[in-house]
Amino acid sequence: MEGCPKQLMISFDLKEPVSTEDVFEKPLKKYIQDFYHEDPNSYQNEINQITQLRKSISNIPHDKQGCNILHKYYVQLQYLLARFPMREGGVACTTFIWYDVYNFEPVSYKDIKFEQACVLYSLAGLNSHIGSNENRLSDESLRTACTHFQTAAGAYQFLKENFSLGEFTDMSEDILTMKYNVMLGQALECILEKSIRDNRNAILIARVCIQVVEYFDDAASLLDKPGTSEIASSTRKSWIKHLKIKSFSYHALAYTYMSNDASEKEMYGAKVCYLQAALKKITEATKLLKKQPIQVVESVQFMADVVNQKYDAAKKDNDFVYHMLVPELSSMEEIKGVNLIKPIPFQYNDTAIAGVDIFHKLVPMKAHELSSIYSEVKDNHLRSITNLIDVKNTELSQYMSAMNIEELLNPKGDCLPDELVLKNQFLRDNPDIICKVEKDTEELTVLTSSVEFMLNDIKKMLESIVDSKRQRYSSFIHHKVHYLYTKIN
Repeated sequence: MEGCPKQLMISFDLKEPVSTEDVFEKPLKKYIQDFYHEDPNSYQNEINQITQLRKSISNIPHDKQGCNILHKYYVQLQYLLARFPMREGGVACTTFIWYDVYNFEPVSYKDIKFEQACVLYSLAGLNSHIGSNENRLSDESLRTACTHFQTAAGAYQFLKENFSLGEFTDMSEDILTMKYNVMLGQALECILEKSIRDNRNAILIARVCIQVVEYFDDAASLLDKPGTSEIASSTRKSWIKHLKIKSFSYHALAYTYMSNDASEKEMYGAKVCYLQAALKKITEATKLLKKQPIQVVESVQFMADVVNQKYDAAKKDNDFVYHMLVPELSSMEEIKGVNLIKPIPFQYNDTAIAGVDIFHKLVPMKAHELSSIYSEVKDNHLRSITNLIDVKNTELSQYMSAMNIEELLNPKGDCLPDELVLKNQFLRDNPDIICKVEKDTEELTVLTSSVEFMLNDIKKMLESIVDSKRQRYSSFIHHKVHYLYTKIN
């Protein structure tokens, strides 16, 4: 709705480590010495880098730089896990301690995956803060806010799908799903605000509104489930109320834009019906405005005033001018939501942000041994191929020598081979020989055809004589046999 004050966005807290003291040096040095068989002090610089990176995630700036720091630390932890057994029960595992977001109690766990989960949780929360702080007054600001909400949704989704976090109350599946829905709903809000600003199709705007309503309704219902009970009651009630206000407001907005579409189609009874429904929804929203921030109050009041004015005008026009039947809302076609947004997948191995593996120089002794074996096998293979090539070269040289190829390829001085010189001289002394050969060849071809024709005639004559003799002797033999048979009987 053009000119409507911006809705207030919801953001979520980041997790905080209890301490940023060095937790890597002792276990990493011991494992480097025991497993890699290298001097652990030679990797002091790398250990200092990962330690400093962990310290930098405390009191992190709420901007793009802060997001990059958290993202880089996460990816470096992933690299670290590939070189050191730091999962629960691993030889190099160490204890990580973070505060629970909702009960503020320290939670410790000896698994690097717990550290990664907390970092990713903070990255999602930081993106939600950056997106919420955008004023969304320009297209650029809308895009920025939308991108951060999508990124936060992608991080929450990655957490839910790739980590087992059931024992951590602030990262339960219901809480992560609730936050995922809120972030996608608010990203879609940004798309909706841009669509309204660009005067997009009224039905499309209404459908986007309904999809936003579905996201917020799903989130609000999750806040009533046991899985989110760890969130403070006052916080849960505040979020539920805020989400319901948004849901009622966008439902009202959907009906308002459907009334605009009905007006364009001169369906004035349907227009009144939609505005009646919009009025009911916005009235529900106004009932929840007590103790809400001024930004929320102003947005809902503005929308309520617009809907009231539109409804009064539409009802008056229909009562006095158009006299069309006002249908029941249940008889109208259902408005189906359309989703124009997806979460941005979390890039867990983004080298553009993380850079090279801090411990990239560290190679296991087993790898050195395998590399040595590979080199030896490769050398043996190369030697066998080289020997085979030498054998084939010798065979080729012998063949070329037998065929006198060298004499043809490398004639002595400017002279041709003697045999070729003799043949050339013969052709010079007998210039007509080629024409004579061609003429003889033609005569031979004609003679060959004539002889072939004669032979065919002779063959036919012989076949005729043979057939005649066969018939005559066959008749004679038949009479002779008959005579003898008669005489015997």
